Amino acid sequence: MGHGIAATTHAALERIGNALSRSIEETRREQDEAYLAEATDCYDLERRMRDLDRGSRGAFTWTY
Repeated sequence: MGHGIAATTHAALERIGNALSRSIEETRREQDEAYLAEATDCYDLERRMRDLDRGSRGAFTWTY
């Protein structure tokens, strides 16, 4: 009986985690698209695309 509850809870938590992960990915994609849309010319767009490929955003890059 206890195993059924644990399995059900695990499955529910997994679904919640998957939904949150998709939401985070969608938000990140929207932010990236907005960042690219702010490009002032093709050279700026190419730089911004490279920044995203590298995982950075120029002045917005955090270093630890």
